[in-house]
Amino acid sequence: MTRCQDPTHRSYSGDRGFDECQWRDARYRDGARRTVSPRMAVGSAVDEAICTILRDDVPANVPAIVTRIAEAEGLPFARLDEMTAKAIGLVDLWIREVYPTAPSLYAEQHELHWEHEGIVFHAHLDLVWADGSVEDLKTSERRLEDRRADTDEQLTYYGWAMREVYGVIPVRVGLVGLIWANPPADVKLWRPEARKPWLDVQRATRTAEQIDALAARAVQRERVRRWADETGLHLPNGRSVAFACNDCAVKPTCPAWTGFDTREVVDVAA
Repeated sequence: MTRCQDPTHRSYSGDRGFDECQWRDARYRDGARRTVSPRMAVGSAVDEAICTILRDDVPANVPAIVTRIAEAEGLPFARLDEMTAKAIGLVDLWIREVYPTAPSLYAEQHELHWEHEGIVFHAHLDLVWADGSVEDLKTSERRLEDRRADTDEQLTYYGWAMREVYGVIPVRVGLVGLIWANPPADVKLWRPEARKPWLDVQRATRTAEQIDALAARAVQRERVRRWADETGLHLPNGRSVAFACNDCAVKPTCPAWTGFDTREVVDVAA
C-alpha cells in the first residue's frame, strides 16, 4: 500500500486538488499534513483488505487494518467500532458478490510512472486484471453518479498510465462501488435481494482521443501551477466550492476563511 510521495510528480489526486484549491495544493506540496477522515480511513482499510485477499488468497484481518490506520492518522477512538463495522461489512459484500467471479489478477495497488513533455506523472491503480481491464474500488454512503464510469477523470488517468507504460489502452475500465446505505427503490425493483450494504458496479471504455485531451489539460495545468509558484499567487478557489473545504487541514490558516470560525464539529454518533 506504499505510494510515491515525490511532490514533483503529478497525479490525478494532485491535479484534482489543484483544480479545487490552488492555495491548499501549495500548502500540501510544502509539507502540510493532510487530514484523513474516518470515511477515508474506512476506504483505505477496505482497499487493503481486498488486495490482501486477492494477492495472498487468505482472509484479511479487517479490524487490525482499521485499527492500524486509525492510530496512524490520530482518528478518535470513539469512532473505531463504527469504522470497523463498516469496513467488515463492505469487505464481506465484496467477498460475497465480486470475488467468486473475479478474473485472474495481474497486479493490485499497481503504481505506474511516466514522463510527458518533461513532466513526471504517476498513477496508483487499485486492480489490473489479466485480461487488460482496470477497476477502481470505491467505498461510499451513496450510489455512484449516473454513468460516472463513462466520464470519470480518474479512470481516464488510468487509461493514460496504461498506454504510456504498456503501450495499450485498457480493454475496459470500471468502478466497483461498495455502498454503505440501503439500496434505492429503483435498485430494489430489479434486485429485490439487495440490502445494506449493496454493490454498485459501472464499466466503460476509454479512447485515444479522450486520453489525448486529458494529457493536454495536464500540461496546461502544469504551466498554470508553475506560474502560480513563481508569482506566489495561489488562489484559494476552494472557498467558492463548498465541498472542497471539507476536512481541509489548512483551512484554519486559509486567507479566504479569515474572520470565520473554522473549527470542525465532530458528531461522534454520526
